[in-house]
Amino acid sequence: MENRHYSYLLWIISFAFHIYHILDSNKLTIYINHGFILITYLINIIAWLVIFILLVILLYIIINHCQLSNDTSSLETSKYQQLHNSMTNIGVKRCKRITDLPNFTPLTSYRCFHIDQTTSPLTVDEFIFEAKETTRFTIASCNNILANERFIQIEFVQELQSLVLSIEISNDYSPVLLDRINVLCAIIFDSSNIIQTWGNINNDLFEYIQYDFSFYDNLYKVHLLDIQQDFKQWYNHTFSHNQNCSQILDYNDIDGPLCSCSHRPYKCPDNQWSLMNAIAYTFAEYPNIVYNDANECLAATKLARVIYEQWTREQVKNYIKDQYIDHHVKINL
Repeated sequence: MENRHYSYLLWIISFAFHIYHILDSNKLTIYINHGFILITYLINIIAWLVIFILLVILLYIIINHCQLSNDTSSLETSKYQQLHNSMTNIGVKRCKRITDLPNFTPLTSYRCFHIDQTTSPLTVDEFIFEAKETTRFTIASCNNILANERFIQIEFVQELQSLVLSIEISNDYSPVLLDRINVLCAIIFDSSNIIQTWGNINNDLFEYIQYDFSFYDNLYKVHLLDIQQDFKQWYNHTFSHNQNCSQILDYNDIDGPLCSCSHRPYKCPDNQWSLMNAIAYTFAEYPNIVYNDANECLAATKLARVIYEQWTREQVKNYIKDQYIDHHVKINL
């Protein structure tokens, strides 16, 4: 369209020059007041004025064209920059690692004790007394096959301060000490108590049957509460799919291969949450669960509490916000 405008203007300019040439060559004159007055100069002025106006119009069109080109280029650059920033942000999100999260914080303070062949039976008697005052326990098994070491962790879940016992599985205990440990286990695995686990640990405890401990013998007395199963149901209900997620169903909020939600990492209904991911995605914390570490029981207990207290999404967000503020205050101090 603009090329056509240029063609029209050039044609008009050429036509004006052509008229000027004709007028100048014929030397038109007019008889006025009994005399001849040569009006060639007047025609020259008019012709040059027309040419000047046309040149101004042509210059105006050229300037507008350049301005439009610059605006288009700026718009394309802006779009490219936005796309680049968006892709950069996506790249940053993909590079997030669980280990970069703040360290795991239990809901309550706790004490840790290790029971092995050197432990005094009197010390175990103190734990027996505390076990009688406790009704909720969390247990986890820790096996280091390479080092041929086995432990069972038992958390005495208490309101103000929990107690985490790490009992080494061995045949080297004295009869007196072994008897006190079995008494302790009998009190813990009482039918009136709540025993929390993360996943099914029956197979792990069954391996201890070759030892003289009575862990497995007492399992039939209690109902083990598998937090892993309950957590998935609570999490999917609390942290539902995004509105634009293709996995949304009318009457079901299950996981599925069409899910595009980053806060729901498992895309199959049969997938089970790992304890580390459950803490990371729920509380934005890194539990740093390593061999024979109390965090395994403490993390499971923390998740169990939000489940049976039915925390809402808003409660979880407020907790994370409070922990974040408290974490930065401690750093500044």
